Amino acid sequence: LTMPPRIPLNSAEVKILKAWIEIGAPEIAKDGTTVPEDPLLPTFKSIQSNILTKRCVTCHSSGGSAEHIPLTTYKEIMDSPREIVIPEVPEESGIMIAITREDEKRMPPPETG
Repeated sequence: LTMPPRIPLNSAEVKILKAWIEIGAPEIAKDGTTVPEDPLLPTFKSIQSNILTKRCVTCHSSGGSAEHIPLTTYKEIMDSPREIVIPEVPEESGIMIAITREDEKRMPPPETG
């Protein structure tokens, strides 16, 4: 299976997700400011609204086929024993491994289009 299920993340989305993890996976900007949700930025709120909510939470939330790996809140992701995100270490973060792998376990699943 691959994630997200319907359309793979494009290279810009993969880069911004990696950048967010590399800078420590902040929930908000370091200066405390919030940003509009439309631009894709390396903050959790931007990743959540532009990628996770649109592409992942249908399966990765309560009642979904992958509810055992919830991606709905910052706390769920950061506290997961599955090491979904390891701040500052994207190459070992489960989410990056899942979306960049090229086998049948890649996310999104190839069969979902």
